[in-house]
Amino acid sequence: MVSKFWDQFKEWLTKRPQQSGRLRPWRGWLLVIPVAYGIAVVSSVLYGTPAKLPGVALGLPALLDMERGTALLAAIAAVWIFAFLTSRGDLPTGFGNLTYPPRVSREHELELRVAELGEVLDERLTLLEQGKAMADEALPILTRELLDLRERLHAIERQR
Repeated sequence: MVSKFWDQFKEWLTKRPQQSGRLRPWRGWLLVIPVAYGIAVVSSVLYGTPAKLPGVALGLPALLDMERGTALLAAIAAVWIFAFLTSRGDLPTGFGNLTYPPRVSREHELELRVAELGEVLDERLTLLEQGKAMADEALPILTRELLDLRERLHAIERQR
């Protein structure tokens, strides 16, 4: 009876779920997590109990060991998940309720801003080019006017 159950359990553990995504479900976690939790609790027991228990232990050393084990397991899981996702190239974009926009939208926003600045620069360059064209048109006219004034001045000086 026990061997039949154990064989069915091993078969169930080794069968892969048909889901896809970032983290595929793995039934092995049903064994790994309790074993890791047990190791964390045993390490807390080996570490020892303080003379005065903190308030969260409610006066029970066993509860303190379970809380320490839970905290240790949660810290290791958080670091492991962060490292695993980062190693797969999927950097976290949020922590709690603080989230960052996805990278794609930030790149799109940057491209829009660069295009907007390019348009502003084009407008300014157009104004400068128009001003230069006007100056180029006005320069010969001003030169002629100055030469005419110079000739008039010489004519007036000769008349005296």
